[in-house]
Amino acid sequence: MPCPSSLPNPIFGYLAGLQLAPPSEPHQPAFFDPPSTKSTTNVQTVLTPICEKAQEFIHALLPPYGEHHVYRTFAVGLAVADLVGWTTSPQSEELGWDRDLWFLTAILHDIGWDMQENLQSRLSFEIYGGVKAREMLMGWGASQEVADEVCESVIRHTDFAASSGSLRLMAALVQIGAGHDLLGLAATSLLHTEDNLIVNKRWPRLGVAETLDESLGSELKHKPGCLTSKWAAGVLGGGMIGLECYRGLEGEREDDAEWKERRKAVEVDTRRAAGGAFYDYTARYGGVRDEDKLTLRQSLEQEIDRAESGPRMASEIERLTQTLEISHLLDLPLIALSNGQTRRAHIVSHLLRDPKVLLLDEPLTGLDVRNRPLLLRIISELHAARRPRIVLGLRKQDAIPDWVTHILLAQRESFVAGTKEEMKEHLVQNNGESPSIKHENGQSGSVMSIRPRTPAKALVEMQKLCVTYADRKVLKEIDWTIREGDRWHLQGANGSGKTTILSMIMGDHPQSYLQPHFRIFGKPRRQTSTILLQQQIGFVSPELFNAFPRRAGPHGLTVRDAIGTGLHSTFSYRPRTAEDEARIDEVLTKLGPEAWSTEGDGSRTARTSKDFASQSFALLPIAEQSLVLVIRALVARAPLLILDEPFAGMTDRMVEIVKAYLREDLLEAQAVVFVTHWDQEVPWPNVKKILLQDGHATES
Repeated sequence: MPCPSSLPNPIFGYLAGLQLAPPSEPHQPAFFDPPSTKSTTNVQTVLTPICEKAQEFIHALLPPYGEHHVYRTFAVGLAVADLVGWTTSPQSEELGWDRDLWFLTAILHDIGWDMQENLQSRLSFEIYGGVKAREMLMGWGASQEVADEVCESVIRHTDFAASSGSLRLMAALVQIGAGHDLLGLAATSLLHTEDNLIVNKRWPRLGVAETLDESLGSELKHKPGCLTSKWAAGVLGGGMIGLECYRGLEGEREDDAEWKERRKAVEVDTRRAAGGAFYDYTARYGGVRDEDKLTLRQSLEQEIDRAESGPRMASEIERLTQTLEISHLLDLPLIALSNGQTRRAHIVSHLLRDPKVLLLDEPLTGLDVRNRPLLLRIISELHAARRPRIVLGLRKQDAIPDWVTHILLAQRESFVAGTKEEMKEHLVQNNGESPSIKHENGQSGSVMSIRPRTPAKALVEMQKLCVTYADRKVLKEIDWTIREGDRWHLQGANGSGKTTILSMIMGDHPQSYLQPHFRIFGKPRRQTSTILLQQQIGFVSPELFNAFPRRAGPHGLTVRDAIGTGLHSTFSYRPRTAEDEARIDEVLTKLGPEAWSTEGDGSRTARTSKDFASQSFALLPIAEQSLVLVIRALVARAPLLILDEPFAGMTDRMVEIVKAYLREDLLEAQAVVFVTHWDQEVPWPNVKKILLQDGHATES
């Protein structure tokens, strides 16, 4: 078959026009080997140094599902090229066929896919990946011609929407291979059934389409108008990529029953909740999709509609939100609310369902001192009306309201219940602490000097830092320096800007780039990529807890994997060294189940750190998930720790051992910013304090 000098776009329309017969014979398994093993003629070849470096780079960069996807793209594209004759035609060299070049193009085509790293650039992920591939290839010693060819193909590999123009061969093959892998339809007739089985067995798909949904969603949030927006409408939700991108090329196929069933299944998946996948909780600082513009008022009205609780509860929106002092937030997007504001909104949402019994587990966590009595007052009113009946889950430090009549005390090995009067003695015994671990000032553990030798190195330097949204000034000329060895307690009411100032330090907030006098780790913020910045910060927060991926099953994260993501500041599996594994074991020895669980305490968790580390993170109780994410923040021994409400959901014993670790096991030079509304949660007897109020900061 003669080869054109370039291929028409769309490539699938061109392939359909060729009216190719399906392959009559399958390929041998060795045909799909990377060029390091055998060529198409089964002659032994030696892997070029550049291909070898590309293989090693991809193995280190991409999680297993991403790595398998690029190899599947290579295999499918290779098989189709062989069927059409692009690999064997006398004109194949003129067209641009080269097996090594195809291998490099295929396995590098998605290096812009890494969600955290690619979002540090304003470039669309295809352009970002192409530029990065070119840079890597030139660094490995590839010719400019090879680097340019790969760059061009990576940039154009999602050019599905084009209805005219032409493609180079490598770009066309990436569209064919990746399109087949992500939708399973476009190239099916061009592959032998046995070829599909070989590729599937060698490189299982591992949920690649669902993960692409997450990445595309984050891309569209942060980069309105990106290349992806040309073809990704309707993609999100586990499979719409196939239906939306290709039905314009193949037609609606309304006469195809299989197509209808596939579309029906996909549309159901699209409506389904994320189900444990990571979501980008930093989107509040960037572009917001339409579905993220849902306001607090709209959310509460929807709650009433779902609960069918009637007009009486509809009139309660204003009263309840005014009582909890969030009525001024009713017309703000939900995603813009602070952690404390979100907690109060959730309570209002549940009250609007008009329940007969209301269970509130740790309702005071995350609420500032001023808002705790407000919440307790409204709960007291509900209790007095007996609608609903109230059950509170309180921590040791939470005061028991006067109107509580009965108490159930959960101890390590038993439960004790009775009236409040009957339980007084038990409460005194339960709240007592061993004198051997208690200081005169009420703090536990050994006293640790919070001031290293002077002069200490500055890790974060803010001068006149401001954050403004239109006419609203959230932070006003903040001056704050965090030095090595510092222990800071960040204070402020809900909505005072604590989360915003932390997002500036983390590099998540786009306005961090605009500050003229903002240095982090010795460099101006704008000179450090966000991924490199975050690799030097151990971080945990309520937002991270809610967003962290929780996939169960063989492809989900184990406890060890979840902790290991803290070594690279990622949210997916990365290969670990022996040194990494030893460090994880070291922290688990001190903070694992041997330290906080006892036989007979009713916990479902294994009693050894080894067994605990192999459990599914998604299936752990909430308290243990909270602890694992704190360990994740600690594992890398980062120069700076940001611990935002780290004890939320933990048992008392877990809190004790984490506080002891923070006092005794941190490096002397590690700095900590600790966020809590409860002074007794602060691990150290002496700390520096910074209070945010009305946009200003006051140190003490």
